[in-house]
Amino acid sequence: MRNARTRVFASFVLLCGAVMPGLGAQSSAVASATATPPVSVGPDTSRQLRKKFWIIESHGVAGVKGTDQQFREHVERVIEWEKAGILFAAGPVTGGDAPYGMIIIRAASREEARKIADTDPLHVYKVRTYVLREWQVNEGRINVQLNFSDGSYRFD
Repeated sequence: MRNARTRVFASFVLLCGAVMPGLGAQSSAVASATATPPVSVGPDTSRQLRKKFWIIESHGVAGVKGTDQQFREHVERVIEWEKAGILFAAGPVTGGDAPYGMIIIRAASREEARKIADTDPLHVYKVRTYVLREWQVNEGRINVQLNFSDGSYRFD
């Protein structure tokens, strides 16, 4: 039992060291009290996520009103993207003069993102036009609570 605990603890220390370098081992600054500390010029950004997404800003065309069927097809397509792992998030942006739809997708290139956006039925039917923007996520947090006992969940 003691060996199992020792292995688990050692694995934990190694994991923490991989996630937070210097944890579980004496830092060189502590080992050498006379060393001059490095000058900090701001927060350390070396471990930022730097994950690329594509934002599809979908704007209504003046004087063109889509049908209920076209909007159903749009929602079905967005759900297809979700199930395929392409969709990060989607929904309306409100509160300004002209509300619009925002769809955030995963794509390897601008060309691939454009091909995906071009398949949205609202763009196919020319009910909406879109602007494609690259978005790099560096910081943030997603809070998800899953309760196994009753299958409930909460996003914050």
